[in-house]
Amino acid sequence: MFGVTFKRMVIAALTTMAAFLVLLPSITIAQTSSQVQAELEKTDRLIERAADAVRAAGSVEGRERIERAYELQKLAWQAFRFGFSRKALAMTKSAREQAEKALALAQTTSTSNGAIERELDRTDEILAKARDIIGSCQDQKAISLYERAASTQTEARGYYRGNRLRIALRASLNARETCKRSIEICSRPDAHSDEVEAELRRTDELILRAAETSSELPVVGPVAKLLEDARAIQSSAWESFKLGNLKTALAQTLKAREVAMKALKALETESKPERVLRLIESTDKLISKVREGLSDSPDAEVDKLADAAVEHQKRASDLLEKGDIEAAMVDAKAAQELARKALDMIER
Repeated sequence: MFGVTFKRMVIAALTTMAAFLVLLPSITIAQTSSQVQAELEKTDRLIERAADAVRAAGSVEGRERIERAYELQKLAWQAFRFGFSRKALAMTKSAREQAEKALALAQTTSTSNGAIERELDRTDEILAKARDIIGSCQDQKAISLYERAASTQTEARGYYRGNRLRIALRASLNARETCKRSIEICSRPDAHSDEVEAELRRTDELILRAAETSSELPVVGPVAKLLEDARAIQSSAWESFKLGNLKTALAQTLKAREVAMKALKALETESKPERVLRLIESTDKLISKVREGLSDSPDAEVDKLADAAVEHQKRASDLLEKGDIEAAMVDAKAAQELARKALDMIER
């Protein structure tokens, strides 16, 4: 009786795990570009904070961890700029793990009063330099962050006088990080034309990718509406860009990209067997049109392309029945490409 119950528990656990793994790609792809960028910036701040702590503690192993974190984060930003958001997210999380380990090593390494005081002095210098920047900026969020940083630094000095060195160091590093964030807000340049244009082209590429994915099968309903909305918003973004309204153009293209990502997610989460089947069905219709065209205007080359498309269709159907989905998709795509080429030749 116990054996049967245990077996059922194992099967239930495996079923739950399988369901989670199926959902995981959908969860990951739902990350928007702005969300991934926020994660990258969060890692940047953590690495800087950890680097300061490692330098103060003089931890050799911590320094090695920081170097590794810098390398991984550099790769993460490169992946993000090329539009590989999921890869960027994975890389930045690895970088963050290295930075967290470096920070832990720094916090467990014994430090001298002199080293701690130097770090406190460094934070004081950063706060002093930031005062004029924040004053001229007049950004309320930046001012609030600066005030919080100054308050935390005051607490750090109190901990230091009380000989609570590690707490003092941690508080001072937190103050420094908060101060740097306030400086970033005030130092943030206005959008430049070439940067906005690069973002517009990235959105164009994503919309094209979604359109290419949708071209494999008839798209109707919500997905078609999402693609239509993404194109409309992106068109407005380009218009704003041409008129010189860069901030508006940037906001619009990021919105268009988010909508296109939703469409792509919906397309890519459809089961592959169903995608192959629908692709085969849509290609059958193309082949029928080609045959009708050939009956009116015979063409040996077009006929050859149609025959090749039919052969790929047959192979795709056979592979689908055998459960070889990936290979079936390859043949189904090849069949559709041949059928479209043949139809183009007839319609010229």
